Amino acid sequence: CFNTVTECLYRLIMEDFDGYLNLMYAADVPEKAFEQVEASDSVDAARQSAIVLIEREWKKVCARLGVDASIPTGDG
Repeated sequence: CFNTVTECLYRLIMEDFDGYLNLMYAADVPEKAFEQVEASDSVDAARQSAIVLIEREWKKVCARLGVDASIPTGDG
């Protein structure tokens, strides 16, 4: 799933940057969050953007369910 999101974001960044920005806006990703994406290339930008986007969606789901939005680390 993560790889699919990353690939889609990569295509948007490379072929339709306005579409990329519109997606981030529609997902209600805070501008500050995706401005902090520091990437050396488009692949890295897509990977970091995927993380930001998935984290935002996770927080929205948790808010709707009324549960803690902490990202599980798998430590136990």
